Amino acid sequence: TSWYDNGQKKHQWTMKNGKPDGTWIRWHPTGKKKEQLHYVDGKKYGLLIKWDSEGNIIKKQEYQEGKKI
Repeated sequence: TSWYDNGQKKHQWTMKNGKPDGTWIRWHPTGKKKEQLHYVDGKKYGLLIKWDSEGNIIKKQEYQEGKKI
């Protein structure tokens, strides 16, 4: 986990055996979510969601085994 100077979370993720694993989340400095995606053994799985700084969804993309579907 890393933080902005204002105390808001910036990133949160986990690694397993040196690879991304689990839910990765990024936030805007305001504290609103910026991006969320799930990884399994270093590969993207599930729904990627991106938000603008006002909280509006600007992108959705589905992944399976690291590939867009």
